[in-house]
Amino acid sequence: MKKYKCKVQYLGKNYAGMQKQESNLDVKTIQGEIEKALFRLTKSHVSIDYAGRTDAGVSAKGQVISFEITDKIPIEKIERAVNSLLGENDIIVYDICEVLPDFSPRFDAKMRTYKYFIDTNLHGDIAKRASHLHISYKLDIEKIQAASRFLIGRHDFTAFSKKTDSNLQNPIRSISAIEIMAENDEIIFTISAKSFLHNMVRIIVGTMIDVGRGAKNPEDVKRILEQKDRRSAGKTISPCGLWFWDVEY
Repeated sequence: MKKYKCKVQYLGKNYAGMQKQESNLDVKTIQGEIEKALFRLTKSHVSIDYAGRTDAGVSAKGQVISFEITDKIPIEKIERAVNSLLGENDIIVYDICEVLPDFSPRFDAKMRTYKYFIDTNLHGDIAKRASHLHISYKLDIEKIQAASRFLIGRHDFTAFSKKTDSNLQNPIRSISAIEIMAENDEIIFTISAKSFLHNMVRIIVGTMIDVGRGAKNPEDVKRILEQKDRRSAGKTISPCGLWFWDVEY
């Protein structure tokens, strides 16, 4: 047996998230589809591990997975065969390589980066329907950038997480960088941290949109962090524009 690591990109709109649902295997998930392809390739059950458990509707450019299969299949054949077996599933595996047996895509990750894409074209761009959130009103980018600075560093992000998140026993996270770029009817949020709480990026973006449209002031973000009250932050924005972009090891 050999252990392999590879990157995965996918459009999340037709999937119930990354994680396979053992209680309902008929639900389409990214993990489920990849494991089906590996089963057809190897004729045996293969379990995959992954760097991030993306929710329903969330897409990925650089998700990382690992799996163990027989060493009788040449590495150069695995990537091509799995993509062929995945067919028209909006999932592509790439950059496969052999790794040590103790490699973990989740626990060995040093940094994760998410991007959130917003289409600000008045009528929307049909080519971005599956990958961007569309909003028809203007946002004040300078105010959003000012607000985002309060989030950089080590903080208690209770207010920016789903209430039922099991990780709230330790809601402390460290955001390394936040970048907001606006160009040609598009706004892109880029957020990097070693790990995130459940829905943390979507709630941050929802709060930044409130700032950008004038419903909140940039300084309110500091107060929201201090209050640790989910109700004081913005809404959990749609998963449509969220992309799991990259993982560093």
